[in-house]
Amino acid sequence: MSSKQAARPPPSCLLGKSPKTVEGYQTGLTYTNKYLELYDYPPFDELSFEAVENEFLQELLGSIGTYVAGTNFVKRGGGYVAESAKLTYFKAIKEIFKHKFPTHSAWNDKQWWTDMRKDFETHAKRHHIEDTDITVIRKSEPLYRDLDDDATALRAKYSNATQIDCKMIARSMISSNFKSGGYISVSVAGQLLEFNTCRTAAARGGGAFLYKMVRGGVRSLLRCPRL
Repeated sequence: MSSKQAARPPPSCLLGKSPKTVEGYQTGLTYTNKYLELYDYPPFDELSFEAVENEFLQELLGSIGTYVAGTNFVKRGGGYVAESAKLTYFKAIKEIFKHKFPTHSAWNDKQWWTDMRKDFETHAKRHHIEDTDITVIRKSEPLYRDLDDDATALRAKYSNATQIDCKMIARSMISSNFKSGGYISVSVAGQLLEFNTCRTAAARGGGAFLYKMVRGGVRSLLRCPRL
């Protein structure tokens, strides 16, 4: 007998279904099994009718919904799954339960699902707003700020329309904030000072670091410059 774990056969409820239905089923199955594995439950295909009879089906779906809405799932291309996508996943999760237990009495009343879906959306939105990891990604900004209202520095940088460097940014900060008396405000002066201090520190620190690295060599064990 092979030691390799055998693949699980496809469920009979998918016979004759469209590819889109099958894809949605697999999505719902994936996130349901993530939840079941996390909390040390048997996989979905081993779930019995007795385990979800009466109100226990709604209880289990509500618990899975809380997990999906409040968890950051990393996308393949980077970043996290959006709240709108999570709602699609949650709908797919409900459908796989409906496919597996079509005779359950819960499907005779649609109000509980309507209420649960609203609660899910509220939970997902709150998590999206309050979660620290998502907030950092959402509030991140490009390195190059807008220089004027007509074109952004970022767009100019990639289109090669204008060379963007520290000198140009500093000149833009000064020229766009000049007062009639020929001076800039204290706040703009502070921003300019901070900008120049940071770039000078980075330049001098980088130069000193490179000099030390060239003169001192590299520690092979730690893979870092010998300072």
